[in-house]
Amino acid sequence: MPYDLQTFDKWTNRFHFDHAPLSDITCPIVAGIVYLVLVFGLPGLLRATGTDVRLRKSFGNILWLHNYILCIWSFVMCIGCLREMFRRTSDENGSWEWFFCETPSVKSGVGSAYFWSYVYYLSKYYELLDTILAVLNGSRVPFFYLHVFHHSCVLFMAWNWLRYRQTLQFGGLVFNTFVHVLMYYYYAQKAIGVRVSWKHWITRVQILQFATSLVLFAVTCGYLRDRGLDGCAGTSQLFANLAFNLTLLWQFVGVLTKNSRSEKKGGELKRP
Repeated sequence: MPYDLQTFDKWTNRFHFDHAPLSDITCPIVAGIVYLVLVFGLPGLLRATGTDVRLRKSFGNILWLHNYILCIWSFVMCIGCLREMFRRTSDENGSWEWFFCETPSVKSGVGSAYFWSYVYYLSKYYELLDTILAVLNGSRVPFFYLHVFHHSCVLFMAWNWLRYRQTLQFGGLVFNTFVHVLMYYYYAQKAIGVRVSWKHWITRVQILQFATSLVLFAVTCGYLRDRGLDGCAGTSQLFANLAFNLTLLWQFVGVLTKNSRSEKKGGELKRP
């Protein structure tokens, strides 16, 4: 096993985003357009052909498998990125300064830590199926437009992380994948009719995720004050990411409010 891990580390150390599949900006653009066409076009097509009812009957196991794949995938990404964060800190003589202010560079993401950021980027393509499967299943997606906005924009966010080596990305990656382990496990269980007692905590942890990102950003602002806006990598993208996170924070507060009302009436947990 140590030999296998060492081999894996040598392989991931050679990672370079510019040479990786889907590294061109046209990839998230095309994927986003196809996603929007399917999301807004499929319902009418299914109703016109009369296939929507037939599809729903066989979707329980498909949804279970889809959500379990994302649950396990998220767990692997969370552990892999955490490991690389501590390795990077060890290489930096125990300093976490790189985490709050990544060294500026003309290069895209390179090395093992950015390999996990790339795996995360790939997962965002697969997550587009969340909405597609919901449409095929005839499910009503709460907060539909914000849900679609989230999935469309997160592709570009993850691409920016890698292309511009955006500061603070690894904190966002670890926290988001941790939340997704819980969330997708819950939805996998729900798909086969199993209820979990802690469902109301998921949205609260999601809100904590975005609130924490604001705290981390405040620390980074100290570095930007001392070093200037070009003193940390991916500063422009970081500010865009901040605006995106504020939108999501507002979104999830709305979800929590709606879920709280629904729980009082015996309803199910909603997700954007």
